[in-house]
Amino acid sequence: MDEQTEQQSKEGKSLMKNPIVWLGLLLLIGGAGYWAVTSGVSEEFVAKVNGEGIEKRLFDVRFAQLRANYETQGIAFADEDTIQLREQILEDMINERLLIQHAKEQGITGQEELMEEEYQLILSQFENEAELKKQLSDNNTSIQDIRTSISEQFMIRELASQQAEQGDIEISQEEIQQAYDDVVSGGAEVPPLEEVQEQVEEFVRQQKISQLVEVLLEQLRTKSSIEILN
Repeated sequence: MDEQTEQQSKEGKSLMKNPIVWLGLLLLIGGAGYWAVTSGVSEEFVAKVNGEGIEKRLFDVRFAQLRANYETQGIAFADEDTIQLREQILEDMINERLLIQHAKEQGITGQEELMEEEYQLILSQFENEAELKKQLSDNNTSIQDIRTSISEQFMIRELASQQAEQGDIEISQEEIQQAYDDVVSGGAEVPPLEEVQEQVEEFVRQQKISQLVEVLLEQLRTKSSIEILN
């Protein structure tokens, strides 16, 4: 990939590494931005995390959709880029599984009412549930995949919030100013800091939460059994 393409690829991968961004990534269907994550029963796994399989079917869905997104942006993939993308997706899915398993150990569960609201939001983008089901089937996924994904992403969100509370995050004005200056120095046109103070502060907060979750992941990996199968 050329320099610009490589930068776009890195930006995409950095988003995938950010546990906060994962909250909105389930399965990309139609206009709804949702990734499908591990669910259902399958004899074909790409990896096992503490004995729990990550389905090849859902790995392939994620890979195909993400690659299609890059290609829509005019990013061409060489063989080594494809390998790198597949490795990154697998790493992300393993990290997700570790977080979900840990959330369950902490007694974190999805809230039924909120999960149903999220599902209805997805469903509202289709004429009826049958149309949604067909779209999903065409992408080798199912409504159960979506419902499971919603539940698990709520669990990750709650776990991230828990980490933030335990980490007792504090944000200084200097950190907010630095984050704002970094954006400006990158050539972006943004309003004066006083107009976007709250947004920049939230951005810094999410960065810090992401760092805390990454530390948690490192700890989980040291005591987990991770088996790569394909």
